[in-house]
Amino acid sequence: QKIHGYSYWKEECFGVTAETLIDRAVHLNCIGGTYGGARKPTHFLCLILKLLQIQPSKDIVVEYLRQDGLKYLRVLAAFYLRLTGSPVDIYRYLEPLLVDYNKLRVLLPDGKCNLMRIDEFVDLCLREEVLLDVDLPNLPGRDVLEDAKMIEPRVSVLDDEFDDDELLGPPELPELTSTGNQQSSSGRDNTNEVGSLKRDLSVELIGDADDMRRRRRKDERQRRQRDDGRRDDGKRDDGRQRDDGRQRDDGRQR
Repeated sequence: QKIHGYSYWKEECFGVTAETLIDRAVHLNCIGGTYGGARKPTHFLCLILKLLQIQPSKDIVVEYLRQDGLKYLRVLAAFYLRLTGSPVDIYRYLEPLLVDYNKLRVLLPDGKCNLMRIDEFVDLCLREEVLLDVDLPNLPGRDVLEDAKMIEPRVSVLDDEFDDDELLGPPELPELTSTGNQQSSSGRDNTNEVGSLKRDLSVELIGDADDMRRRRRKDERQRRQRDDGRRDDGKRDDGRQRDDGRQRDDGRQR
């Protein structure tokens, strides 16, 4: 209710799609839950609610996570996935971000700001039950999923210090990149990255729309066939009733 009454929600979140949300994420300058005496929601929390409303496909969320140059979009996607994803997907797609050391500004409840790195935030997502004033769904421990053979054991970057025969690196999970120790400059121009991502999402969304149109056309054809079948059955029933009526009339006349 607080979010729906907030001016940012009314003015900036109305009509937002999976594509246009990128522009809103680019203009974020902090993350956070609620702040101040009135417990006003942050812009970050408003965009999380918008994601929960539009429910982008998993492919789109993963595409958000790939954007190492758009750190607030990446964190938005990570938090959204923590809220809605399966345990396997959460570990699969969030653990690679544990080697992303880009800094985030965090708006605290008292209105002050603090700094946190993305790897710290992701670690909190994997361990905490409440984060940014939001209750998180229960997440089974990694060891539980490993015992159930649902995910592979995680390879630590420290293992190479204890094994002289082979050099092990960080886990390479599908379709995600890490930024290592590199930090994005606050003055970096993200225009090309945003444009490229929006073009990719446009293609995907167009593909989804085409699939929906094809399904609607197929459903419409099936509906027409059913209606035609009902009309034919009705005509046959009417014909039988007329024939029966004529036979009864002929019987009475005789």
